[in-house]
Amino acid sequence: MGQDLGEAGFLVGCSGTILAFPFLVMVMRKQHSAAGFTLIELLIVVAVIGLIAAIAIPNLLNALHKARQSRSMGEVRTIGTGLAMYQRDNAFYPVLTDSDASVLRPDLTIYIGNYSDRDGWATLIGYNSDGSQYTVISYGRNKTVDLPYINGTTNDFDSDIVFSEGVFVQWPEGSQK
Repeated sequence: MGQDLGEAGFLVGCSGTILAFPFLVMVMRKQHSAAGFTLIELLIVVAVIGLIAAIAIPNLLNALHKARQSRSMGEVRTIGTGLAMYQRDNAFYPVLTDSDASVLRPDLTIYIGNYSDRDGWATLIGYNSDGSQYTVISYGRNKTVDLPYINGTTNDFDSDIVFSEGVFVQWPEGSQK
């Protein structure tokens, strides 16, 4: 009548003919395991992802702030270079008190082209001059004036970057917090 699958994976026909089909035995005997992950496996994966995030995110933020500081130093130095060229041609610096670098654009574009008047934190760069000397300031991460200025390095992303008379008066260096 029908065909019977033997113990060893042989197909026994009606006439008693034995045919070998070992792959059929494997397919028919395969047991289906439960799909998905166990709770322990999921907890381990979540713990590993959390550990990686705890290590990577602070380092990423630190690198981002260092890049913003570097950009700010470059922007401040570029404006200072333009001011030095302006002073050589005019014998004085543009006179402005507690202003920002955007006001200098008509005077400096001739010397340094189209420059950015914002620092790495997208804050307007400060400018102050009495005509005989100048100060260009990036206000740092906290975007506020931090007085008094020190003569030398800082180790805080919130500290101002101060450039005056062609040199940095206060600048970031080393490990920052």
